[in-house]
Amino acid sequence: METTIARVFRSLEETEQAREALLQAGVDADAVDIAFQADEAGPVRGNFLAGDSVTSLSTEEEYDRRFRHQGEVSRYILTARVDEARAQDVEAALQRAGGRTIDAATPTPPGPGQQG
Repeated sequence: METTIARVFRSLEETEQAREALLQAGVDADAVDIAFQADEAGPVRGNFLAGDSVTSLSTEEEYDRRFRHQGEVSRYILTARVDEARAQDVEAALQRAGGRTIDAATPTPPGPGQQG
């Protein structure tokens, strides 16, 4: 049975190196895809309502505390369709190449009352 493994990379160079490692390990080139994910308007830095609150101090520190977790939204996603029997080896190769899971690549925003 076939499974799909996805990992996130910060640069095209890292992504290409990971792709090459999979090809060298015998993964079929047609089974490996690279996608670029970005917001054409640039990284999210909050919203236009920041500072409009009656209780807001509108300070740089407050803005940073509220929106620092947004970060850069551009990333490269490599997916590989492989036989389940090879999944562990492929996952290990992608980890060695610097690939991160979607959950690990996406910071969790701080909850109410927590600082980021």
